[in-house]
Amino acid sequence: MKIKAPAAAVAPAAVRPWLNRRRVAGIAVALLVAGGAATWALLPQSASEAVFAAAIDQSLAADRVAQRRTVCLGNFDYGRSPVNTSRFDSATNNWLAELVKAGLYQPPRELNGGLFSQFQYVQTETGRAAVRDGRLCVADGLRVEAVTAFTPPETLNGVLVTEASVRYRLDRPAAWLSEPIRRELFHGESGPGGKVALARIDGKWKVASASERQALSQALFIRELGAAGVDLAREEVQRRGLVAAVIHWFQQLLPAR
Repeated sequence: MKIKAPAAAVAPAAVRPWLNRRRVAGIAVALLVAGGAATWALLPQSASEAVFAAAIDQSLAADRVAQRRTVCLGNFDYGRSPVNTSRFDSATNNWLAELVKAGLYQPPRELNGGLFSQFQYVQTETGRAAVRDGRLCVADGLRVEAVTAFTPPETLNGVLVTEASVRYRLDRPAAWLSEPIRRELFHGESGPGGKVALARIDGKWKVASASERQALSQALFIRELGAAGVDLAREEVQRRGLVAAVIHWFQQLLPAR
């Protein structure tokens, strides 16, 4: 009986050392990039117009109800329709004439006739859709158009703070919005603007809340008061001399007799 020779052992596939090194290098690069991105995300935000604009926009988006009040006119009772006006009330009639042009009211019809005649204005469907809580709203809200300037950031109460000058734009303005209506809303200006206090909290810039603004104002007042005290002390020393100034301050501390 013939004994079969054992089958030749299959040699393991040759390992490609260059391929393994490439994979290891790729993984290492990916880890370095991911680690660098995580480190960058944890770094405190620097002060810039773009960073402040994003922080202010985020604050506006978080409080739509409050910002809508800034884009709604309250100079008239827009929740009432129809509205009757005296023919001698030129200010109201001129304003309503502007709203008629915008398509918010129908052209007026005259009532009663004669010397004591009145004009009656009725809102259109477009006008009724623009009224919220008796106010005429010209847009959905505000967005930051540009941060035009900001004060050098300084530390107050251990928090880095700044004040930014902001120019806003209307967010989704109504198609009927005319320049006279825009200027009535913004008190003669073509658009809103103002100053916003920002604080860097946990490395991120944010709009300071009312309580944070109050605390920062108090810290600023105390600092300015201290600086004023130093200036007064310097003036006293220059005017009286050091010894005489010290005696004067000591006398101020004594209770009055």
